[in-house]
Amino acid sequence: MDPVNSAYLDELRAAHFGELVGDLLFRRLCDRYPEHSSKLHELARLEASVGDLLEGVLARHRVEPEPTERVEALTHQLFDDLGDADWDAFLARLRDVVVPFVERFDRLHDAGPAEDRNTLRILRDHERALLRFLDAEIRREDGLQPVERVLAELAEVRFAGRQS
Repeated sequence: MDPVNSAYLDELRAAHFGELVGDLLFRRLCDRYPEHSSKLHELARLEASVGDLLEGVLARHRVEPEPTERVEALTHQLFDDLGDADWDAFLARLRDVVVPFVERFDRLHDAGPAEDRNTLRILRDHERALLRFLDAEIRREDGLQPVERVLAELAEVRFAGRQS
């Protein structure tokens, strides 16, 4: 394994932190938007699955994840910041948050070391799938198909990891 620089490891740790926050936030939002809870559960599952994958990479690089207290604090703040936004307003706000992460994860994928490339591709692809989900939902279309594709790939990766 080639040595990696601290900026890369910081980005990896931040990405993992974001996945943990996303998982918790989407799960909490199920109560706020009960008519969309099945979609939010799938988004939480996506975030949790990518977070689990990143956790393994962090461990391999001997990087400690962010403390659970920080994850919970940011999630609580984001939940409160949404206030009583309706579904459409929530989608628009989340889209504004996701777009920079798509670009950030594209750069991380391109700059990451070869041994992390598959995980970084999934990280990139999952954020793109989240953006496609949001765009479809804003147009009042079902946006879960791209999310389901990434979840299926994650299931294959986990299965392959157990086989080796």
